[in-house]
Amino acid sequence: MIDAGIARVVIAVIDPTSREEGGAARLKAAGVDVEADVLSDEARLVTGPWLEALASGLPHVHWAYVVDSESRLDPVSDGVVTFRPELDAILTSDGRLEEGVPGAHSPDVFSLLAMAGVEPTAVLADLFSRGVRSLLVSGRTKLAVAMADSGLVKRITIYVPRQPASSRPAASVGQLPDAPAGYEVHAVAAAGPYVRLDLVKD
Repeated sequence: MIDAGIARVVIAVIDPTSREEGGAARLKAAGVDVEADVLSDEARLVTGPWLEALASGLPHVHWAYVVDSESRLDPVSDGVVTFRPELDAILTSDGRLEEGVPGAHSPDVFSLLAMAGVEPTAVLADLFSRGVRSLLVSGRTKLAVAMADSGLVKRITIYVPRQPASSRPAASVGQLPDAPAGYEVHAVAAAGPYVRLDLVKD
């Protein structure tokens, strides 16, 4: 930019991993007019989970599950989870750790320590040390519940089966079985055969 003679640069959010503002400092030193925090709130809609993870030293945890007709909390399928590419890793209901984008790294990049008797914070800290900044926990597992109870889950997505307009609602519809306390509904949208509810920590 300096060699190209660019006179002004606007930045939404300064990269917190840069030393002394990184490139912004170099641009300023070269006489370039640099303005930061331009549309920063909008930028944080995209970078928020990453920035939050860097600040806390733990991955941003997103818990998602499907409420079936028997009020069981089932794992979500790839066909339902349209946000999978936004995630670094996915913890499946059977305890496997998968990449958000399959094949993006070598198989040994992300692995999970033995979870038996391990505090959820320790599990997340270990994943963070391996490069995981965003984690989806799929379905109801002891670890997912422990994370939510510990306040470590930042976002919850619940898929509730849609009911035909002429039918009587099932008991589970609208009651959000086992939705943890301390979260508020942020958005509601149709998602195929489900109604998708996004909850955020209040």
